Amino acid sequence: MELKLGLALLAAIFLLLAQAQTDNELAGTNWILQQYGTEDALQTVLENAPITLIIDTEGQRVSGSASCNSYSGGLTVEGSSFSVGMPISTEMACTEPIMQQEQAFFNALRFCHDI
Repeated sequence: MELKLGLALLAAIFLLLAQAQTDNELAGTNWILQQYGTEDALQTVLENAPITLIIDTEGQRVSGSASCNSYSGGLTVEGSSFSVGMPISTEMACTEPIMQQEQAFFNALRFCHDI
């Protein structure tokens, strides 16, 4: 189940990013996750806890909000492919639904990083 969750979450976040062909198309783009989960059990991101991804190709970084905490990590772009390094984040606590959503996001990033 965790593998499916990770794959579905990453697919939801990065589906449109994969269409970008060059650094210039990714530069300065901001993404907001709308849904996550498995194909047959998608969950809408909590309205008061957005998950965002900001691409900085010049600085080779990604950053954003994971729901409760801010995060950042390395970015490598090669042609039409890219990878995100394991992010670091702040360590604030929020309500349980927000923390569960954030944990799902970070679990998916860890899965992506470990491939």
